[in-house]
Amino acid sequence: MKSAANLVLAVAVGTTAGVLQTHAPVPTVKFIDAAPAAGLNFRFRNSATSRKYLIETMGGGVAIFDYDNDGWPDVFFVNGAALKDPQPGGERPDKSTPDFWNRLFRNNHDGTFADVTSKAGLKGSGYGMGVATGDYDNNGFTDLLITTFGGAILYKNNGDGTFTDVTAQSHIKTSGWTTGAGFFDYNKDGCLDLVVSRYMEWDFGKGGAFCGLNIPGGRAYCHPDEFEPASNYLFRSNCDGTFADVSEASRIGSAKGKALGLAFGDYNNDGWLDLYIANDSMPQMLFRNNGDGTFTDVALLAGVAYTEDGKNFSGMGTVFADIDRDGLPDILTTALPYEYYAFFRNIGKGQFNYASVSTGLAIATRPFSGWGIQSFDYDNDTGKEIFVANGHVMDNIEFTQPHLRTLEPPLLLKYTAGKFTDISAIAGDVFNQAWAARGAAFGDLDNDGDIDIVVSDLHGPAHLLRNEGGHRNNWVGLDLRGTKSNHDAIGAQIRLTSAEGKVQYAMVSTAGSYLSASDRRVHFGLGHEHAIREIQIKWPSGIAQIVNGPEANRILKIRETAEAPAPQRTKARAQQKFESGFSLAREGKNSEAIEAFRKAVELNPDLTEAHFSLAVLLARQGKQGYAEAMQHFLEVLRLHPNDVDALVNISNLLEEGGDVNASVTTMQKAVALASEQSELYVMLGQKQDKAGHYPDAVESFRKALQSGRQLPRAKFGLGIALKHLRRFDDAAQELDALARTTPGDPLVHFELGSVLERQGRHPEAMAHFEEALRLQPNMPEAYAEIGRLYRAQGRQQEANAAFRKAIEMKPDQVSALYGLARGAKDQQSSNALFAMIRELKAHSAESSQANDLNTQGVRYMADGHLDDALNAFRSALKSDPKFALAAYNVGVVLTQKGAMGEAAEMFRTAIRLRPGLSAAHLGLGLVLKLLDDPAADAELRTVRMLDEVQREPNASEARPNR
Repeated sequence: MKSAANLVLAVAVGTTAGVLQTHAPVPTVKFIDAAPAAGLNFRFRNSATSRKYLIETMGGGVAIFDYDNDGWPDVFFVNGAALKDPQPGGERPDKSTPDFWNRLFRNNHDGTFADVTSKAGLKGSGYGMGVATGDYDNNGFTDLLITTFGGAILYKNNGDGTFTDVTAQSHIKTSGWTTGAGFFDYNKDGCLDLVVSRYMEWDFGKGGAFCGLNIPGGRAYCHPDEFEPASNYLFRSNCDGTFADVSEASRIGSAKGKALGLAFGDYNNDGWLDLYIANDSMPQMLFRNNGDGTFTDVALLAGVAYTEDGKNFSGMGTVFADIDRDGLPDILTTALPYEYYAFFRNIGKGQFNYASVSTGLAIATRPFSGWGIQSFDYDNDTGKEIFVANGHVMDNIEFTQPHLRTLEPPLLLKYTAGKFTDISAIAGDVFNQAWAARGAAFGDLDNDGDIDIVVSDLHGPAHLLRNEGGHRNNWVGLDLRGTKSNHDAIGAQIRLTSAEGKVQYAMVSTAGSYLSASDRRVHFGLGHEHAIREIQIKWPSGIAQIVNGPEANRILKIRETAEAPAPQRTKARAQQKFESGFSLAREGKNSEAIEAFRKAVELNPDLTEAHFSLAVLLARQGKQGYAEAMQHFLEVLRLHPNDVDALVNISNLLEEGGDVNASVTTMQKAVALASEQSELYVMLGQKQDKAGHYPDAVESFRKALQSGRQLPRAKFGLGIALKHLRRFDDAAQELDALARTTPGDPLVHFELGSVLERQGRHPEAMAHFEEALRLQPNMPEAYAEIGRLYRAQGRQQEANAAFRKAIEMKPDQVSALYGLARGAKDQQSSNALFAMIRELKAHSAESSQANDLNTQGVRYMADGHLDDALNAFRSALKSDPKFALAAYNVGVVLTQKGAMGEAAEMFRTAIRLRPGLSAAHLGLGLVLKLLDDPAADAELRTVRMLDEVQREPNASEARPNR
């Protein structure tokens, strides 16, 4: 769960998480370059020429895989080929010299490796680029797919230490500059399919053109913009060792780009693997698997095509994995200097936020060119680190940009509480070295319980970064084998729960990084915990399997079972109950849905989705459900300590219960975890203002506005907080600016008028009160303020008229009654009015008339009488102009009548009156969508951060996937 969801609710948050335990500090974990000592002697030969052919600077994939099934990962390097200067068009680069062979190194189980390239038959052909690994024929041995300039080559693992080129007989036919590749089972038939990406339409003729400066040493590699994009390939397995080219039928081949790295993940949790492709200087691609053999590029709609300001970047290496431990896969993509590496944070509902700047990734990566990349737990503390292999694409960049370098150090970044921190300085001397790094692969090469890294270097020997000390914390490795699913278990989703209830997620995949393939085995750090409660596996076949209480600090071999044992069937029934509750909630049968959710959590106390959905519906019942709702939100936090939705809801529960200070504290924790979401700062500012923490509120609203987005609620809140601080000049400045950008908002004019009145600028104040009344004639507060201004000018007759108008609209308008009482001509009238004021103050409550009218409107609406409903809702709003639900209901009826512009204004009024009314945000967002207003997306993102419960009938009240 990433979006700040349903703000329903109430009760107090105490110290229910238990006593904070401390543990002995773990010594610093470091990487050392052990390649020479390990006998991993490889150097990528790019055959640099004076022509500066672009392929010279792009290659160098690496694979970590167990080719001989001895339980110890081996290493494979892709190599270049000899180029002539110039290279004749149509002539394949020469790979016959041993310096240019691809290389396979067998793991000797003692920290060293042996070169077995010749015996394995993997010398290769063509100018190599990348590598993919997978058991495409389900024979139990991992096969290799090599991408080259000229096409991809498939090598079948014969199971005897040798490989055979089966490209032709397997019907893999590609051409052009192939780069990234990966195996995955997109149709869930138990056989691995294959994606092969292509960089661009390039050949040695076009590629030999002069680029750069026409001075000695000024020639440079041509920019990708000089060449046309290319299409990509998808090959569907026939489950008999052959493939069918379905590139066009699947629509993967219909979109052209300049593709390099690629990765797989189920970004929308629908059970079908999706494909992300990193494009160089073009929009990125996210192909949603439609489940019917076709894909749709949803990158633009999902928010991953561009940076937050709509710019392309040079996408190269990529990661598609859960960085922030919420069960939703995020996307990381490397780029060139000053473009920033991209972090697209999955916020659920098929949407991502560009979070590079807010998480600190932008500043950490600003001067670098990134290639190989992966997320993993390098020190086994249960957190996530990001390793990036860097090196500029230009081998003479210092000539034109002296502040940049061709050779760059790698980076190790730690992700904690929503921020990336550079920890390279404490992770070993290798991070002080400068490389022209390209491909990088990841895996536990020595089976000691921590992740090692192999990096290909364009200008030097390859690097083996051996992890020294990560295994001092506890860990577990998983070696999954499919039976009904593909043998490699690629696509299997894993959820590990530790003995203390900490939850981590992972997916089996070998793809990702830059043109490389990593160890198929899954690795989890456990920190100080020695025990595991359970491991849940959802196999690609759909089979759910649970391993209860497995031992830690070992590699577990887990085979897919045909049928779940009894405890697993119990959890399967819990899932069924949850899905039943979800359906009931959608139908508006909340009482039945609550019972279904209760049964689900009884059967499976760790079913996060059921706890969350149950809490939402209980909270909607009102105060009688708040205490139980709080318990279930706290259960969500137990399972997901960094769950922003739960924190936001708890904060709102506390606010509804009157514990505003605790509400602020809890909201601050939510903001710390999702600081890139400017809407959360708005919510925090509103809570701080309500609690009387006005300076803090000002700071929060200003942080929201730092995002650069148009956030009228933040501007409005800032003005109000400044008014409460009696900083009337600053408040007037903010509200005046907002009135100019949103001139149709009566509340802005009203609040600006009240500030101007306090400044003594009475004519200007009068003008804004009158404008507020022009926009919303039934605003008694404005009439009361106008009456005050008239009285201050000695115009008592006009003041009394304004006060009476306010009282006519709202009989309990105290300030108007007070004004009339002070201006009464006789003592009897004055006494009567003051008595009325005292009675109102003693018995102040919401207008029952407004509630009755609103209820009447709901009945009319249910019967289909829209005009009668509209009149009733408008009367309710006239009776109580601060009745947000009435304003919202007016918007709903206007939407159904097709009056979209008026509806949008009413939804905005409802939002002003009650900023946490998610239904009003949803209504506004949908109306703006229909009006093609670009502000729609911002409103719909806000909906995801508010309470999903409070929305129109038949809308989803719970979420099936988190």
